[in-house]
Amino acid sequence: MAKKTILAILSLSFMAFLTPSAWAEAVSLETPLASECANTNFEILGSSRVIAGTNQEYSLYSPSYLGSLDSAQFSLVREGKIMERKTGSKYLRSFSQWWTAELQVDFTTEEGCIVSVRKSIQSFTTGIAYLSAAWDASVISDIRDSLMKKGVLIRNLDIPKSQTFWMSLTQTEFFYKNLETLEESKVIVIQSDDPVGLIGLLARIIRQDSSLSNLLSDKTVYVVTDQNRNLISKLLASHVRGTGLREISLVEPNSTPQLLLRMDDVIKKTYDPPDIFKISYDANVRILSLSHLVEFLLYQGVSLSFLWLLLTLSLAILVINFLKQVVGMYAFGIYAPVFLAVALQFLDVTLLSILIFSAFLSTIVMHFVVKRLYLLHNAKHSLLITLYFIISMTLLYFGFMIKGISLQSNLLDNIFSIFPFILIIFVVEKVFNEESAILTRETLSNVLQFCIIVGLSHLIIRSTSIQYFLLSYTDVIFAMLLLNLAIGRYTGLQVFEYVRFEPIFKSLKDEE
Repeated sequence: MAKKTILAILSLSFMAFLTPSAWAEAVSLETPLASECANTNFEILGSSRVIAGTNQEYSLYSPSYLGSLDSAQFSLVREGKIMERKTGSKYLRSFSQWWTAELQVDFTTEEGCIVSVRKSIQSFTTGIAYLSAAWDASVISDIRDSLMKKGVLIRNLDIPKSQTFWMSLTQTEFFYKNLETLEESKVIVIQSDDPVGLIGLLARIIRQDSSLSNLLSDKTVYVVTDQNRNLISKLLASHVRGTGLREISLVEPNSTPQLLLRMDDVIKKTYDPPDIFKISYDANVRILSLSHLVEFLLYQGVSLSFLWLLLTLSLAILVINFLKQVVGMYAFGIYAPVFLAVALQFLDVTLLSILIFSAFLSTIVMHFVVKRLYLLHNAKHSLLITLYFIISMTLLYFGFMIKGISLQSNLLDNIFSIFPFILIIFVVEKVFNEESAILTRETLSNVLQFCIIVGLSHLIIRSTSIQYFLLSYTDVIFAMLLLNLAIGRYTGLQVFEYVRFEPIFKSLKDEE
């Protein structure tokens, strides 16, 4: 005890001989200045509104403090009681209930500053992600307050509006920015001018990243739209394949507020909202119509363009049949105009013109060869196709060499482009066979009628309105079958025959 007293007296004597500035500096070695502590601001990083069942991470942060934070003490307090206490630079917690708590962090800096920070955390039973380009703050504010009282958190994600060129890029960035919110949400509501394109973009992101494969598998998705439901269901089916999403519900815009207000009951399955059109892509669902069959095929990965072509070709064939049987136009059968109309879908005008001219030129050459040299049937066609290939390659060479001719060589990159390539020689050889006289008035008239039929068929196949109509009401194909049967039973005079035999009809009337 005597030793401690002596040391205290010596220390006070030493401090007495110090100047005021030196004395203040000595004191500062043990106690930090109040101004230094005041300039060190800390905050708790992490979400203040969380969804039950999700893992959350919280950490203490200060932009001006560079020291270690490993000694920070995290305390989760609810109703005045400490539920959990941990020490470290980060605090991980999974909230499993609907309640409000406070996260307290106590920390002493290396300079001796005492830090005490608080953050209020509200946990919800479930979450809703509302993707919209037109967020009605007045309506949604009331809906949000009502749902929060029931333990449901609704978060608005503003869909970016941009020019068409940048739309895909900005929306891709938008999805990556909000992936965590989408993953935490039980329900996703989408209200957009182009919901199909938006869901298609999200599906493409999911398919490209295997870690996101389960993003939509357990989600309930509502699409707010007033467009044709039959069409939307099929367009969506072609986009959501490979995402794990099995069901989408379409809701009218006027019904959206009521749906959101009672979303807690919808999630509990105690309330079935009216005016909801559910689309199921589950393979176990019974397929009762051709429309459902098309939906299933699209969901399984069959190309939308391929099914569009099949549907529109069915209508084009019906029109060809009518023009041939009832009107009396020269179509050179059914396959020839169909094949050429399909070839027009894959080739541009310049390339198509070169190939048709090559086919026509090789057919004329074969006419002269056959007149002077007898050939067997198969040998004649083999020679015609080989000659067609040689002439086509020669004309393609001049097409690339001559300036001013725009020729897209990438159209021939795909190996399957050989099929429209061959279809052209098949059609031209059918039109100008060796039995017919080339460049006569009758032949030119038949070719003109054939071109009209091909052009009309091509317009039907290319028409977006017809594609959407047939995709929306796929079962109309059964009506096409009946019409084909009716046309096949038609035995009356054709329209062209009435025109051709008009002088005879007139003379018969005069005689009567």
